[in-house]
Amino acid sequence: MSNAMLGFLGGILVSFISALLASLIQRHNEMNRRRDQARFDIYMRLMDLNSAYFWIATAELHNEELPRNQKERVFSYAWEIADKLRANDNIECLEETLQILFGSRFPTANERANALSALLDKFSKSANPKYAKIIKTMGEENIRSIASGSQAHKNAPGSYW
Repeated sequence: MSNAMLGFLGGILVSFISALLASLIQRHNEMNRRRDQARFDIYMRLMDLNSAYFWIATAELHNEELPRNQKERVFSYAWEIADKLRANDNIECLEETLQILFGSRFPTANERANALSALLDKFSKSANPKYAKIIKTMGEENIRSIASGSQAHKNAPGSYW
């Protein structure tokens, strides 16, 4: 076999290996992108659920019946999150999330709400850490404001319904 032929076959082999590596790297990057997007979507829905679940914990604390539309909203969020988890089995905190959404180990809504808040903190570290820190601080300030009777936050664009 001549050197030219060996060079040609070597070139083909190098090209094949390069194409294979590029394909594997692209597949890996695409899987990571989809996982990151799913993590972010789940995180956003968990934030929605946490916001809605506050009213359930409050109603339970006051021995009041929760309006049906609030129950439906929480139910809808829980199943949207479960569907995302089913489609993305490699999301961290999968078991913990499902326990919070559907498990019976929480005797009160307040305990479940606390577990949901802790779960959100875990998700925020990987999904959107800067935003999560800022919005959590503002949420805590708003709760303190409501508890003190101040209505200063009512003029914020995000508080209008």
